[in-house]
Amino acid sequence: MVTKKRAKELNAPDQFQSKAAHIMDWAILNKNQLIAAGVGLALVVMALFGYEHFKVSQKDTRIESLGAIQMIFDSETKTINDEADALRKTLGVTKPVGDKLSAAEKTKLEAENKKIEAENAVVEAKIESLKPNHTASRDAFAEYAKENPSNPEGWMAGVTAANLAIDAGNTAMGKELLQLVIENSKQSEFYQAHSRLILVGLLEDEKKFDEAIKQIDELEKLVGKDLKPKVLLAKGKAQMLKKASDEANVTLSKLIKDFGSSPEAKEAKSIKALLN
Repeated sequence: MVTKKRAKELNAPDQFQSKAAHIMDWAILNKNQLIAAGVGLALVVMALFGYEHFKVSQKDTRIESLGAIQMIFDSETKTINDEADALRKTLGVTKPVGDKLSAAEKTKLEAENKKIEAENAVVEAKIESLKPNHTASRDAFAEYAKENPSNPEGWMAGVTAANLAIDAGNTAMGKELLQLVIENSKQSEFYQAHSRLILVGLLEDEKKFDEAIKQIDELEKLVGKDLKPKVLLAKGKAQMLKKASDEANVTLSKLIKDFGSSPEAKEAKSIKALLN
């Protein structure tokens, strides 16, 4: 039996690697001082090379793990696509009603065509209703995100799992995963915008407009010029839903003034016309 003490000892290499990572980060920043202090250049280079290799290896491992989950997702999608393809093969083909047919033959063929069309409509409705069951990949993406909260791979997995949860009607899980990404991706403008705007949509659906606007205000502080029009448009829409028409007018006017050539400004003009 492995005791708690022994389990802790077995985990020691991970703790050592974590500590070594901090030391090596410091060494990278202070390599000149180390060399000046008499630490051999070759040793510093070897150490830095080894650490960079360690970091690349870690990233490769994360990407491989993420790829394995993607394969689960693809398999789930393929299952439903195969089912849809099988149903499509059962679709009947109507025949043209030619002028050379007798009245009786035309009546008979038209009736047969109507029957085929009705049967096809049932099959097409079945195909339309088919949805892949992504429970396994969703849960795997979610677990991966929680195990890798500080890496871009983890953020991607978190947003993917959140979208899958939301699509399945599990908004609570979706919001939890989006918050995880938001809290840990402050240095990434893309993931901040992507995760916060999805969360804003959920909050608006719940009529929590103040919370939605708060999320947008935080996002506005983080994004640069490229994403500012999208953020301002989202803010104007949230204010409009809140029935804060004056505030919405101010936000949309700012968007039109500062980013007049953007697609968002064009949409803002249409919204302002409705407000006025």
